[in-house]
Amino acid sequence: MKILLIAQSFMAPKIGSGKNNYGGTEAFINNFCIAYHRYHSITVLGTDDIECDLENVTVIRSGNYSRAYLEKQSGTKARCNNGGIVAKINQVINLGDYDIVIDNTTNKVVCQSLSKNKVKNNSHRTRIFSIAHSRPSYAGRGVDETVKWMSELTKTIDFISVTKESVDEWNKLSNKVVGKPVFKGYTGLRVLDKNVGHAEFSYSYDYYSNQHFVIVGRIDPVKNFGQFNQFAVKNPRFNFSAWALLIPCGQKCYDELRIDKLTGPESNLKYYLNKSINEKELFIRTNNAITCSTSISENGGTTCIESMMWGLPIVVVNHRENGCRKYVLDGEVKFKNEQFTITSHGILLENLGGLTAANLGIAYDKAKELEAFDRKAIREYFKENLCFNENFISQLYGI
Repeated sequence: MKILLIAQSFMAPKIGSGKNNYGGTEAFINNFCIAYHRYHSITVLGTDDIECDLENVTVIRSGNYSRAYLEKQSGTKARCNNGGIVAKINQVINLGDYDIVIDNTTNKVVCQSLSKNKVKNNSHRTRIFSIAHSRPSYAGRGVDETVKWMSELTKTIDFISVTKESVDEWNKLSNKVVGKPVFKGYTGLRVLDKNVGHAEFSYSYDYYSNQHFVIVGRIDPVKNFGQFNQFAVKNPRFNFSAWALLIPCGQKCYDELRIDKLTGPESNLKYYLNKSINEKELFIRTNNAITCSTSISENGGTTCIESMMWGLPIVVVNHRENGCRKYVLDGEVKFKNEQFTITSHGILLENLGGLTAANLGIAYDKAKELEAFDRKAIREYFKENLCFNENFISQLYGI
């Protein structure tokens, strides 16, 4: 099967290398290529500084540098643009050569170019999927216009998202704006399963180690790092670590949060900036670390999924835009009160204000008393729902 992946001009992933920390969309592209390059012919259309060391994966460079590169060169905030990608779609690519196109931009001009290319080349057998990796609330003030142009392209493009909740939100909006649902379905956010036959993995969960709680993500207001900082430094019972991706536009957030002032020798909070994926994964699994998501807008939550890959529980906030809630609630409920819910998959704190040192301490003690976390169940849930497996491509075709 021949597959075309279209990358965002946000950051250039180093496909296959595993040396970089990625945002969710970049991780999706990287993991997809690693999972399927032995079985399918994959082409990636991306920025000029994209790198790839995988066999059977072809890179087409668009003429665009990544935003991170432009900002580094200019010292100013550079806007994403997809002009080079659109030019390549119009001038170089014939969609009739591909069985599946997976667009990760959900960009108007990119989608219009794909639609015109499909019609021009009479590529009726080619399925085009445009994946919205964000919810409509994160798409900004022009979201009504977004669903309008999407509705005009539904005959040629299948608009999908990574969670059912996100699809429901998009379709609720499109029903209001254009009188019909625009999104066809969802894939589930997937990552690469790196725990196949791993010698260090065991099904017992160690409640008695020097417990680590970890937050991972880019430094961005929606990740709510400020709440995490206040929470972590006030809780001497646990060790807290933040694996943060500091992209150029995140420097202002870093400065405003005064992270360097919160990580002194008296603090139990440690920041790891721009560390590699391999280092992060090693830290999480060797410390039995629980991932604690403070994000107020998380569609699928790559980091929570990566923790569940190792059979590790997660702590998430019951916020309406937090897609990670489902992962906890899909576990067997062990205890519930007004402040939190404990399941075999982790802890759900009832609201953002509930993310306090006291609440986490009480919730964790209760989970420990009940021996609530079921590492085997978490691992099986991951394998069935959250990783790239042999069923993913057929699932796409079924949408």
